[in-house]
Amino acid sequence: MTAATWVLVVANVLLVLVTLAYVVLTGKMLREQKRANERHFRPSVVVLLEPNRTCRALQEFVVRNTGTCPAYNVRFSIKPDHILSIGYRKPMKELPLFSEPLPAMAQGYEARHQLFFVEDAEDAEGNLPVVTLGVTYESAGGEEFQQEYSYALAHQYKNMGVIAEPTLADVYKKLNELIECLKGR
Repeated sequence: MTAATWVLVVANVLLVLVTLAYVVLTGKMLREQKRANERHFRPSVVVLLEPNRTCRALQEFVVRNTGTCPAYNVRFSIKPDHILSIGYRKPMKELPLFSEPLPAMAQGYEARHQLFFVEDAEDAEGNLPVVTLGVTYESAGGEEFQQEYSYALAHQYKNMGVIAEPTLADVYKKLNELIECLKGR
Protein backbone atom coordinates (compact mmCIF):
# COMPACT_ATOMS: atom_id res chain seq x y z
CA MET A 1 0.00 0.00 0.00
CA THR A 2 1.15 3.39 -0.86
CA ALA A 3 1.22 6.39 1.41
CA ALA A 4 -1.75 7.91 -0.41
CA THR A 5 -3.80 4.76 0.27
CA TRP A 6 -2.89 4.93 3.97
CA VAL A 7 -3.98 8.53 4.12
CA LEU A 8 -7.32 7.59 2.52
CA VAL A 9 -7.85 4.66 4.95
CA VAL A 10 -7.08 6.86 7.99
CA ALA A 11 -9.31 9.64 6.64
CA ASN A 12 -12.18 7.14 6.10
CA VAL A 13 -11.76 5.70 9.62
CA LEU A 14 -11.82 9.23 11.07
CA LEU A 15 -14.89 10.03 8.98
CA VAL A 16 -16.66 6.91 10.29
CA LEU A 17 -15.78 7.84 13.90
CA VAL A 18 -17.00 11.43 13.43
CA THR A 19 -20.21 10.14 11.81
CA LEU A 20 -20.82 7.74 14.74
CA ALA A 21 -20.27 10.55 17.24
CA TYR A 22 -22.68 12.71 15.23
CA VAL A 23 -25.35 9.96 15.27
CA VAL A 24 -24.99 9.40 19.04
CA LEU A 25 -25.13 13.13 19.84
CA THR A 26 -28.09 13.67 17.50
CA GLY A 27 -29.95 10.82 19.27
CA LYS A 28 -29.29 12.45 22.65
CA MET A 29 -30.50 15.81 21.34
CA LEU A 30 -33.71 14.25 19.98
CA ARG A 31 -34.47 12.53 23.30
CA GLU A 32 -33.90 15.80 25.20
CA GLN A 33 -36.08 17.71 22.73
CA LYS A 34 -38.83 15.11 23.18
CA ARG A 35 -38.67 15.52 26.99
CA ALA A 36 -38.75 19.31 26.63
CA ASN A 37 -41.81 19.09 24.36
CA GLU A 38 -43.55 16.80 26.85
CA ARG A 39 -42.88 19.30 29.64
CA HIS A 40 -44.09 22.19 27.51
CA PHE A 41 -47.21 20.56 26.09
CA ARG A 42 -49.07 19.53 29.21
CA PRO A 43 -51.86 20.85 31.40
CA SER A 44 -51.14 22.90 34.51
CA VAL A 45 -54.14 23.32 36.80
CA VAL A 46 -53.84 25.92 39.56
CA VAL A 47 -56.33 26.32 42.41
CA LEU A 48 -56.56 29.47 44.52
CA LEU A 49 -58.51 30.67 47.52
CA GLU A 50 -59.23 34.37 47.09
CA PRO A 51 -61.40 36.89 48.90
CA ASN A 52 -64.43 37.99 46.92
CA ARG A 53 -63.88 41.40 45.31
CA THR A 54 -66.93 43.02 46.93
CA CYS A 55 -67.15 41.07 50.21
CA ARG A 56 -63.68 40.20 51.53
CA ALA A 57 -65.10 37.85 54.20
CA LEU A 58 -66.43 35.59 51.42
CA GLN A 59 -63.86 33.13 50.07
CA GLU A 60 -63.88 32.08 46.43
CA PHE A 61 -62.41 28.93 44.94
CA VAL A 62 -60.62 29.85 41.71
CA VAL A 63 -59.40 27.22 39.26
CA ARG A 64 -57.34 27.85 36.11
CA ASN A 65 -55.72 25.63 33.52
CA THR A 66 -52.60 27.65 32.72
CA GLY A 67 -51.08 24.81 30.70
CA THR A 68 -50.85 24.40 26.96
CA CYS A 69 -53.38 21.57 26.60
CA PRO A 70 -56.52 20.22 28.30
CA ALA A 71 -56.53 18.47 31.68
CA TYR A 72 -58.60 15.34 32.23
CA ASN A 73 -60.21 13.64 35.23
CA VAL A 74 -59.72 16.74 37.40
CA ARG A 75 -60.38 16.19 41.11
CA PHE A 76 -60.35 18.79 43.88
CA SER A 77 -59.93 18.45 47.64
CA ILE A 78 -60.14 20.81 50.61
CA LYS A 79 -58.85 20.49 54.18
CA PRO A 80 -60.32 20.95 56.68
CA ASP A 81 -63.44 19.62 55.00
CA HIS A 82 -65.89 20.43 57.82
CA ILE A 83 -66.22 24.10 56.80
CA LEU A 84 -69.81 24.82 55.80
CA SER A 85 -70.37 26.05 52.27
CA ILE A 86 -72.55 29.03 51.52
CA GLY A 87 -75.86 28.26 49.87
CA TYR A 88 -75.73 24.51 50.54
CA ARG A 89 -74.87 24.86 54.28
CA LYS A 90 -73.24 21.46 54.31
CA PRO A 91 -69.60 20.37 54.65
CA MET A 92 -67.36 21.09 51.67
CA LYS A 93 -66.57 17.42 51.09
CA GLU A 94 -70.25 16.88 50.18
CA LEU A 95 -70.27 19.49 47.42
CA PRO A 96 -70.13 18.09 43.86
CA LEU A 97 -67.06 20.29 43.31
CA PHE A 98 -65.10 18.17 45.82
CA SER A 99 -66.89 14.83 45.54
CA GLU A 100 -67.11 14.30 41.76
CA PRO A 101 -64.31 14.55 39.15
CA LEU A 102 -64.47 17.08 36.35
CA PRO A 103 -64.09 15.05 33.10
CA ALA A 104 -62.07 17.69 31.23
CA MET A 105 -60.78 21.23 31.61
CA ALA A 106 -59.81 23.14 28.47
CA GLN A 107 -56.59 25.09 28.07
CA GLY A 108 -57.08 28.63 29.44
CA TYR A 109 -60.26 27.67 31.35
CA GLU A 110 -60.96 29.66 34.53
CA ALA A 111 -63.87 29.31 36.95
CA ARG A 112 -64.82 30.91 40.27
CA HIS A 113 -67.04 29.37 42.90
CA GLN A 114 -68.08 31.10 46.13
CA LEU A 115 -67.20 28.67 48.91
CA PHE A 116 -67.65 30.01 52.43
CA PHE A 117 -67.65 32.98 54.74
CA VAL A 118 -64.51 33.26 56.85
CA GLU A 119 -66.54 33.22 60.06
CA ASP A 120 -67.91 29.78 59.09
CA ALA A 121 -64.35 28.43 59.04
CA GLU A 122 -63.65 29.25 62.68
CA ASP A 123 -63.19 26.36 65.07
CA ALA A 124 -64.84 26.13 68.52
CA GLU A 125 -62.23 28.49 70.02
CA GLY A 126 -62.72 31.09 67.27
CA ASN A 127 -59.44 30.33 65.49
CA LEU A 128 -59.19 30.44 61.73
CA PRO A 129 -57.60 27.35 60.11
CA VAL A 130 -55.04 26.87 57.42
CA VAL A 131 -57.07 25.83 54.37
CA THR A 132 -55.37 23.45 51.95
CA LEU A 133 -56.73 23.08 48.43
CA GLY A 134 -55.60 20.13 46.35
CA VAL A 135 -55.94 19.26 42.68
CA THR A 136 -55.19 16.01 40.86
CA TYR A 137 -55.46 15.74 37.08
CA GLU A 138 -54.19 13.83 34.07
CA SER A 139 -52.72 14.73 30.71
CA ALA A 140 -54.08 13.29 27.46
CA GLY A 141 -51.39 10.61 27.69
CA GLY A 142 -52.58 9.54 31.16
CA GLU A 143 -49.72 11.11 33.14
CA GLU A 144 -51.03 12.15 36.57
CA PHE A 145 -50.19 15.43 38.29
CA GLN A 146 -50.97 16.48 41.86
CA GLN A 147 -50.54 19.81 43.65
CA GLU A 148 -51.57 21.34 46.98
CA TYR A 149 -51.86 25.00 47.96
CA SER A 150 -52.22 26.20 51.57
CA TYR A 151 -53.81 29.45 52.77
CA ALA A 152 -53.58 30.73 56.36
CA LEU A 153 -56.90 32.52 56.87
CA ALA A 154 -55.80 34.02 60.20
CA HIS A 155 -52.83 35.69 58.50
CA GLN A 156 -54.97 36.87 55.60
CA TYR A 157 -57.52 38.53 57.92
CA LYS A 158 -55.22 39.60 60.77
CA ASN A 159 -55.48 43.35 60.14
CA MET A 160 -59.00 43.52 58.79
CA GLY A 161 -60.73 44.12 62.12
CA VAL A 162 -63.91 42.38 63.12
CA ILE A 163 -65.31 40.11 60.43
CA ALA A 164 -68.73 39.51 62.06
CA GLU A 165 -71.35 42.20 62.48
CA PRO A 166 -70.92 44.22 65.71
CA THR A 167 -73.34 43.67 68.55
CA LEU A 168 -75.73 46.42 69.66
CA ALA A 169 -73.63 46.90 72.81
CA ASP A 170 -70.52 47.46 70.67
CA VAL A 171 -72.35 50.03 68.54
CA TYR A 172 -73.63 51.83 71.68
CA LYS A 173 -70.10 51.91 73.16
CA LYS A 174 -68.59 53.29 69.92
CA LEU A 175 -71.31 55.96 69.68
CA ASN A 176 -70.63 57.07 73.26
CA GLU A 177 -66.92 57.27 72.52
CA LEU A 178 -67.68 59.39 69.47
CA ILE A 179 -69.98 61.70 71.49
CA GLU A 180 -67.27 62.16 74.14
CA CYS A 181 -64.72 62.88 71.46
CA LEU A 182 -66.96 65.50 69.84
CA LYS A 183 -67.70 67.16 73.20
CA GLY A 184 -63.99 67.63 73.75
CA ARG A 185 -63.64 69.73 70.62
